[in-house]
Amino acid sequence: MSDDTLVRQRTKYDCGIACVAMALEIPYETAAKIVTIHDGRGAYCCEIAADLGRKWGHARDDAPHSGDIVNVSTSKHQMGGHFVFMVDRLNAYDPHDGEVRNIDHWVVWDFVKMREADRTSATGKGGE
Repeated sequence: MSDDTLVRQRTKYDCGIACVAMALEIPYETAAKIVTIHDGRGAYCCEIAADLGRKWGHARDDAPHSGDIVNVSTSKHQMGGHFVFMVDRLNAYDPHDGEVRNIDHWVVWDFVKMREADRTSATGKGGE
């Protein structure tokens, strides 16, 4: 992934929009029309997955891969609340500060599976 495809978030609650723009390689403005952001909290991982027609996974069951949108926090005691974008198997881009860090910098809670094989069907049920 080149620096010109990395997208910074623009407001306090739009890290998910920035990550969707990167994952789908679309402009921020287009991603903003896809993702529903709720006042005062942004969006939950399962909501972004639903907006994209994708499955979502829990860190206790699976590990995020390159291209996935990951819900993280800086503490085991605070559940998620910020989205980062996996640039490879071990590193994620933070749309808040524009830095790439090892995913172990954060506590991973859940993530949107962006791999083609993880796409859900139109009915919302899992499928290939």
